[in-house]
Amino acid sequence: MSFRVRVIALVMLIAVTATGATAWLTLRQASREFDRTVTANAEQLSLITTELTDFARTRGSWNGVDDLVGRLSLHTGQRIRLAATEGTVLADSDVLAGQPAVGSPGRRWSSTPARSGSRTPQQ
Repeated sequence: MSFRVRVIALVMLIAVTATGATAWLTLRQASREFDRTVTANAEQLSLITTELTDFARTRGSWNGVDDLVGRLSLHTGQRIRLAATEGTVLADSDVLAGQPAVGSPGRRWSSTPARSGSRTPQQ
């Protein structure tokens, strides 16, 4: 085998090894970030669920839940949409922030003040 062929083979081996190492490191980093994101989302969901459950347990109703939903949304950066079992939206952090309620086609909020606890969507 000539010197040129050996040099070209060595350069190709180095290039393939470097590419493989880069791909492995990238995959490892992406996997670590994904796991971290999943863990953070689970922690946020647990916090939101615990806070809302405690609110309902201590108050016995959802009156005034808008303030809690707004605070939790600001704290977690998540959209929070609380709905009754029949589908009536009790609080939506997007609506509270003045944004359109994504995922609620054909629904709009009444003009009842948020603190009264009687906000319901209108068809």
